[in-house]
Amino acid sequence: SKCKDLLDREKQFPFPYNQICTVNRTKHLRGFNLKLGGLYQHLFGEEMKEAHRAIKDTEALVRCVKELIKLKEIKI
Repeated sequence: SKCKDLLDREKQFPFPYNQICTVNRTKHLRGFNLKLGGLYQHLFGEEMKEAHRAIKDTEALVRCVKELIKLKEIKI
């Protein structure tokens, strides 16, 4: 069935075993949970443009994660 095919395909997708929660991992930076916009502002000193647009949020998250790795705040 179509449903079974979709579920089987989902099981084969290579999700990473090491998942990172940027909210939990960056709480110490400001003493409270940072949403994506707040984390972006903290890291880059500028407001995130077009927040809550899927592609822009994804691009911002990737930029934040790369910066957090560079700063040795997170490891992959």
